Amino acid sequence: MTRYLSPFGWLVAGAIVLWTILLLWVCGAWAAGPYLTCDCTPTVDKVTSFQLQFGTAAWIDSSAVLTCGSGAGQVICTGEQRTVCHDLAFLPSGAFTLKGRASNVWGQSNDSVPFSDTKTLPSSSPLLLRVVK
Repeated sequence: MTRYLSPFGWLVAGAIVLWTILLLWVCGAWAAGPYLTCDCTPTVDKVTSFQLQFGTAAWIDSSAVLTCGSGAGQVICTGEQRTVCHDLAFLPSGAFTLKGRASNVWGQSNDSVPFSDTKTLPSSSPLLLRVVK
């Protein structure tokens, strides 16, 4: 015997799916941290991946992607061009130095020139919190 959902059952199932998608989208937007990206690679390089090194730690593999970021800082590549899009939210506060290299089917590029920056958190909490009606 085959059991079918009633129209109300389909409505509930649809609402669950809709709320799940909405929740995942909102959580993804909150988790979006600053991203490390670069200019698009030349088409002839056919880059397949990137490797990143933070300080003297082990090299980390990072995918070669077509787009990274949003708004004014967004990088959009076309065709065989690629960029790196690495989430920097995991970094501890303080200064960091980073090197990168690109890979294709033939091997890896030389290391990039080291890049230094500092992750800083706000020095104070919001003052004068209040509820406005």
